[in-house]
Amino acid sequence: MKIFSSLERAKEITILCGSESDLSVATSVAARIPSSLACITVHIISCHRNIGELIDFAELECKSQDAIIAIGSKAFALPGMIDTMLYKLGKNIPVIGVALGRKNSRVLQAAILSIEELPGSPVIMDENEICYQGRDGLRRAIDRIVNGNLPPPKNRIQKPAQMNVFKNF
Repeated sequence: MKIFSSLERAKEITILCGSESDLSVATSVAARIPSSLACITVHIISCHRNIGELIDFAELECKSQDAIIAIGSKAFALPGMIDTMLYKLGKNIPVIGVALGRKNSRVLQAAILSIEELPGSPVIMDENEICYQGRDGLRRAIDRIVNGNLPPPKNRIQKPAQMNVFKNF
């Protein structure tokens, strides 16, 4: 594990909550991180209900973050959506997804699958290639960013869009 030097700047981390119900997890973990290690900003943006705001966030607010951590539950598209938007905008900001929910619940399993089964796995997983989960997972993700242990970006395979594949007129 890398020892954080006092000469290094604090990491800039944004936590995106998919819902207001995720806020307590984000703030309880972020409040325990010294600002000398990480400057953490928390936002609530649902990619299902606030797509315009998410696009604006990716375009206007994502500038110098060392990483973005998206946390949430259920069918959790936020990590993949923000990663795709940043990629499209040419912004090389790593995205980590953290699945939330009660252990063994459908809600948690849905979030895990939403992150782990992204084609090409562009969202960063833990060191064992498993989705971060819960408060402990959020803390471990922040520690990994602070210690500079994120993997290099993965190569992306572009697939062409196929418009008008079928028409019955």
